[in-house]
Amino acid sequence: MRTGMSAFVLGIITVAFWPRLPAWQPLVAAGLLLILASGVSLRWGTSLPPALALLLRCAGLLMLGMGWHTGVAQQQLGRTLPASLEGQDILVSGYIASLPEARPGGQGFQFRLESGPTDFGRGRILLNSYGSEVYQAGQVWQLKVRLQRPHGFANPATFDYEAWLFQQGISARGYIRDDPENRYLGTDRITLTRWRAALRDRLLAVTAQLQFQGLFLALSLGDRAGLPDAQWELFSQTGTNHLVVISGLHVALVAGFCAFLAGRLWRCSETLLYWLPAQQAAALAAMVGALVYSLLAGFALPTQRALIMVCVFMLARLLSVQSSPAFSLLLAALLVLLLDPLAVTGAGFWLSFVAVAVLLLVFTGVPIARHSRTRRAWQTLVLPQLVVLPGLLVPLGLWTGGISLLAPVANLLAIPVVSWALVPLCMLGSLLAVIWPPAAQAVFQLADLVATLLLAWLQGLVALVPFGTSWPVNRLGVLGTLSAAGGAALWLLPWRRGARVLAGFLLLPFLWPGRPGPAQPQLAVHVLDVGQGLAVIVRTPGNSLVYDSGPLYPSGFDSGVALVVPVLRSFGIDTVDRLIISHGDNDHAGGARGLLATLPVGDVLVGETLTELPGRTSPCVKGQQWRWERVQFRILHPEPGGARHGNNSSCVLEIQVDDLRILLPGDVDAAVERQLLAGDAGLDEVTVLVSAHHGSNTSSSWTFLAATRPDLVVHSAGYGNQFGHPTAKVRDRIDTLGIAQLLTAEQGMISLYYASPGQALEVLRYRDQRQRYWHWSDIPK
Repeated sequence: MRTGMSAFVLGIITVAFWPRLPAWQPLVAAGLLLILASGVSLRWGTSLPPALALLLRCAGLLMLGMGWHTGVAQQQLGRTLPASLEGQDILVSGYIASLPEARPGGQGFQFRLESGPTDFGRGRILLNSYGSEVYQAGQVWQLKVRLQRPHGFANPATFDYEAWLFQQGISARGYIRDDPENRYLGTDRITLTRWRAALRDRLLAVTAQLQFQGLFLALSLGDRAGLPDAQWELFSQTGTNHLVVISGLHVALVAGFCAFLAGRLWRCSETLLYWLPAQQAAALAAMVGALVYSLLAGFALPTQRALIMVCVFMLARLLSVQSSPAFSLLLAALLVLLLDPLAVTGAGFWLSFVAVAVLLLVFTGVPIARHSRTRRAWQTLVLPQLVVLPGLLVPLGLWTGGISLLAPVANLLAIPVVSWALVPLCMLGSLLAVIWPPAAQAVFQLADLVATLLLAWLQGLVALVPFGTSWPVNRLGVLGTLSAAGGAALWLLPWRRGARVLAGFLLLPFLWPGRPGPAQPQLAVHVLDVGQGLAVIVRTPGNSLVYDSGPLYPSGFDSGVALVVPVLRSFGIDTVDRLIISHGDNDHAGGARGLLATLPVGDVLVGETLTELPGRTSPCVKGQQWRWERVQFRILHPEPGGARHGNNSSCVLEIQVDDLRILLPGDVDAAVERQLLAGDAGLDEVTVLVSAHHGSNTSSSWTFLAATRPDLVVHSAGYGNQFGHPTAKVRDRIDTLGIAQLLTAEQGMISLYYASPGQALEVLRYRDQRQRYWHWSDIPK
């Protein structure tokens, strides 16, 4: 039975790594045939050998798991906005299906469609509103909207936003048009979200004067919109941000707290004990507490997974069924994936199940100390955190690109404080907010004091580590990752010291600073996918340069921190030798402050004065040049003493090694392009051109393209951006001249590698390297 369950689960997991989806019907048919074949008798009346029958049965269940995942995924993909409706004004109706979040100039929320064009009209979409209208959860509206298909940035070591949208069932995202047909239909849907919105209003009222109101809403309702950026950054630096977002850990903590409290109270009554043993009462209370807390959190997918896990483990205790912890974990995984096979596309599934598996591996069969309170506290509070850290080393490193150095120490105090103080206080305060608001205020004031002490502790830890709070890891191949995972398992097993030494050797390539592997090529240039903006990483064997840092979005999303830094760390770069900010526009300079605050940077060159950047900056001036190894760098613009304002103040950087020349022109227009051709810079033909101003009509003139004759033009522009970059005119010019062109919005990060003279320039597209079936693609699925 366990073997068959494992095969079915493995089949579901396997599909998560496929770049395309086949039809689900052949997979299911093949699976059923294999299962039937495993039970048939041969012509002469003897059964199949047991090993062969088991193999056929497992193969059939593996195929059925693949078919189940494929069928559900195809249904979700079928609800995606058709390409023909992108950028069009369409009229839809439905209701607001999430707690609206305040955004700059408006609100953002999920909208459940009840009518709309084609099959798409039954999906869920993300909407932004930019008007004065205030939307409430559960309200039914008719809206004129403009939408895009799900799309996200595609860079190594960064958050897979498309996977998150797909897992959440989001079929499109866009904004509400200002249109007279928009109207509130006067009815509300009675949904869980509407009740949560009413509770949020009460919590906002009773916590209005408190410093940590946003934290309390996050712990009570899973609503992180009000959490200040500074507090979230502190939690991230200390590796305690998992405590702020309601996840499986929170549900498990509430379940454990309810079980502990119910067990203690139940033992106070002989009548209750006669009716039901305290252990079973505690199991029932754990399930009820987990269910209530999951509903408060909106019954999000992570809480659903945790609820299933809690119920599987507690039902065994409630029904007095003898089952091994490993079987219970496998059964929980099977139930989770039957309910939602798409869960394997997100980090939460892997982190939660790996953490539980690690605890079971280490503590199964280990008796809890009964007579020594110190030892019991060590076993129940400290030791689990110490063993979970190496157990989650590999999955955390793969999903985040680094490991928090402060997490072990910070979580030793943070987990008990949050689980045994803040979460219970928030739950009690939420209950009292409904029935007795003055008492709720007193409870939250106590919680505010506890949170003040906790954050003071975390701030003190950060101050003690001036060299950075994150340790980058190396993303290895499949064999390297399996080797590191094996090393982590060896480290946890209670074997001899020699096994720990072997485990250290297996983990070393994963944790060693700098990226192992073949020698760095003479030149590597990576044009990142940062949306409507520009960020370029230039590497030589011994140095690194960043040209522009991407935008700082109105939502607070910082390209420098969220995109540029993870990519740098994935290359083993923890120090930037030189940062060049071509000019001051947000789409080029917005991420610079975050980048400078996160990584050490040698010196900073700017095209125009940027007073908001910390530290000293120097102006880039025509004639500046330097050499790293065999690579020559030259600044071709702006002229000394020229105006330092706007697009035409952009630093124009030329990179040359042997006969290869790459030009980064910032946002200069056609007038500066003529100056570059007519001046004494010696600019003639180039190999690769990053189009100026993202492919705007004001740049990439016929004269400039014909004179420089690049082999390749790379456009860095956002998907479906409002400016139409790169414009049709610019694309037509490039096509007419027979020049290849690539777009980051379509190909993701574009990497250029030059190894040595005589070898062609290697061009890699990130979406081609790591394509998954849910990723956006211009190739029909």
